[in-house]
Amino acid sequence: MIDTYSGLKYDSFEVIENDLYGNWYNKLQMYDKFRDGENLYFDLDVVIYNKLPNLVRKKFTLLDDTWWRPDFGHTPLNSSIVSWTGDVSHIWEKFFPNANKYMEKYNKGSDEFYYREIEYETYDKV
Repeated sequence: MIDTYSGLKYDSFEVIENDLYGNWYNKLQMYDKFRDGENLYFDLDVVIYNKLPNLVRKKFTLLDDTWWRPDFGHTPLNSSIVSWTGDVSHIWEKFFPNANKYMEKYNKGSDEFYYREIEYETYDKV
């Protein structure tokens, strides 16, 4: 499906299978694993309906969720789509040694960890 509908050209398509936490915090492993080049991440449940705009970004970029949920609750971010270029392993290095602390503090999800702890940019409405 990604080949047919995304319009993306890519070297490899990888799934992180190491289940360290049993929840959405597992995706933070990608910042340790992918330290160079252009990176574009999609949650496995993302549905692509049409050709995508160019979502590859230089700076660490997440979805702005406020257009969909104006009351946004615990965070205005959504990490269903994430992009960065180069090394953002500082995210993993901040999280990993204190994983239990952060998972308890931000028990509603990793998006609040990004919101409160990490410097980021957001996409325009996608």
